[in-house]
Amino acid sequence: MHNDGMSARLYSLLAIFAATVTLAGCVPYSDAEKWVLTRMADNAGVYTPATADLPITLTFDNGGIQGTVCNSYSAPVSGWGSNFTISWIASTEMACMDPANAMEIEARYLQDLGAVTTISRDGATLQLTGPDVTLEFMTN
Repeated sequence: MHNDGMSARLYSLLAIFAATVTLAGCVPYSDAEKWVLTRMADNAGVYTPATADLPITLTFDNGGIQGTVCNSYSAPVSGWGSNFTISWIASTEMACMDPANAMEIEARYLQDLGAVTTISRDGATLQLTGPDVTLEFMTN
């Protein structure tokens, strides 16, 4: 009987280990990947950034996101798929003059980012969506 108890515990530990390895292998992004916004669509319309003028970036780092528009931003995140949550977004507050509408674009992007509820990845494309918001990124 003692042997059966050991076998059951060993089996349980192996099952937990296998599930952990399987889930770790499904991580949909890497902290090393840098994403660049290629399209932003919301109630204000569609914006396709000229990335050379104002590159909008996103990276994942230790349970959060960070990136730059004109200023740097960061936020804690949790979940994946349709259970994705972005908590409060912190941002530096420098005035940006180039291009002329940089501050408007940044405010719109950060507002849209805060409305995101779903995240998905298809190869080199990352899509964040929420009510009336779509943000599409490409990785390099």
